Amino acid sequence: MTGRELQGRLMGHDVYCASNFDILPLNPNVNVHNPPHPVEAHLLALVSSHLRGGNFLFAYGWDLTRRLQAQWKSQQQAAHKAFWEMADDRFFWNRFLQTKLIEANANQDLSKFILPIMYGTFIHGRHIQLCLISRRSRFRAGTRYFRRGIDKEANVANFNETEQLLLVENSDTLDSKHICSDQYAHELSFVQIRGSVPVFWAEVNTLRYKPDLQVMDLQETADVMKKHLQGLISIYGNQYLVNLVNQKGYEKPVKDAYERHVTELNMPNVRYEYFDFHNECKNMRWDRISILTDTLNGDLEKEG
Repeated sequence: MTGRELQGRLMGHDVYCASNFDILPLNPNVNVHNPPHPVEAHLLALVSSHLRGGNFLFAYGWDLTRRLQAQWKSQQQAAHKAFWEMADDRFFWNRFLQTKLIEANANQDLSKFILPIMYGTFIHGRHIQLCLISRRSRFRAGTRYFRRGIDKEANVANFNETEQLLLVENSDTLDSKHICSDQYAHELSFVQIRGSVPVFWAEVNTLRYKPDLQVMDLQETADVMKKHLQGLISIYGNQYLVNLVNQKGYEKPVKDAYERHVTELNMPNVRYEYFDFHNECKNMRWDRISILTDTLNGDLEKEG
């Protein structure tokens, strides 16, 4: 990373987006701008396009990879650890690039050279500061159709954690350009997560417009789903699963497999709720999403 752009401030810390990158060859005799093989040129172009088209965010004094609740709970632990050691591994996108520094850190303190970078979004305001942070997991990431379902390590495709932060400034700091975390009257955080349906399924791409959908009825599906849900419970607490998959037609096999395994597991900290989004909200009736929120209202109030 060779460039950065200031995106705003959060908790008194500047938040930056990486704006420029250099790709360095392992072989010093190779020119990355004119590689010797056309396949290498194509692959380098893909990497360059991904870097410049992505939204890679970082801050030097605030951990963007972790939601506010997690940082609040681990204040004492964080006081005795390096900044990068507390980062959420799922959203630490440049961790592989930092591997050598992390391994060498055991022999000498290289912490100031290890900076977690996350992939996502950052939207913010002032006075009543509303921030929206979306964190995309580096595990089982991929594009639509090519990456679906769960893997044997219990990672689901394209997992995202979205945090809405509402920070209310004290009346005596309204005109201040630099506000620290202890100068807010209120700090509120609401977190939602999403991911692919946690069963083994895939969409096999063919020459047809719509790929073939396949649900693999594997023996380990229940155990892997249970491991996935237990992991979410350990991180976030009680789980409220909202399924918006179409209940008929092309998507129905995924819905049926999901519901069957959730019912069989019958986990006490998990509530499953199906919402027929395609039918209830057809013809742009987005207001009818209130049917779902009304159904979950008691659980939302219980969680605060």
